[in-house]
Amino acid sequence: MSSDPHTGPDADHPARADHPYYALARGLVPGLDFRPVEEADWPFVRGVFDAFRGAELSGIPQPVLGQILDMQWRVQRTGWQTVFPGAWIDLLLLRGAPVGYQVLDVLSRASRIQGVEIALLPDRRGGGVAVGVLRALRRTADLLGRPVHIHHHQDNPVRRITARLGWRECGRHGPMVELRYPAAGGDVP
Repeated sequence: MSSDPHTGPDADHPARADHPYYALARGLVPGLDFRPVEEADWPFVRGVFDAFRGAELSGIPQPVLGQILDMQWRVQRTGWQTVFPGAWIDLLLLRGAPVGYQVLDVLSRASRIQGVEIALLPDRRGGGVAVGVLRALRRTADLLGRPVHIHHHQDNPVRRITARLGWRECGRHGPMVELRYPAAGGDVP
């Protein structure tokens, strides 16, 4: 078992590698692979986080932006650990090179799968990785008979993709939009 609380207590769980989501995503995006985040990966994950969040906060001057990002990063990692203690935190690899990360909670809630965060390097957006991951989450929902929930900022361009793929808004929390993809053959509230 992993001792790093930020990779979740199930980081080395044998079911993780065999979870159907991973095979589905690999089949939808040629060259895509996953690896649990290790201690040496956190600077990369932080860099992707900064690029992702920094774009949402464009127009805020440095050093204020840096201070905001530092604070958001600390809150984000603490949130992953406390709100989603069983979440799997993975690097997204494309042909062996890291292109982003994802945080998925597939074990701690029997009634649903939670896509906590999916973030890509800016130069890797628009290449089909996010679409493949979202499609794999949908297929996993159908396979397991459990809906998938995700959240994103109301101004995130991924909204166009999620709408096209059948995700439906089911709540708002400030600027954050909660989306749900109901499992085929039955929806669990």
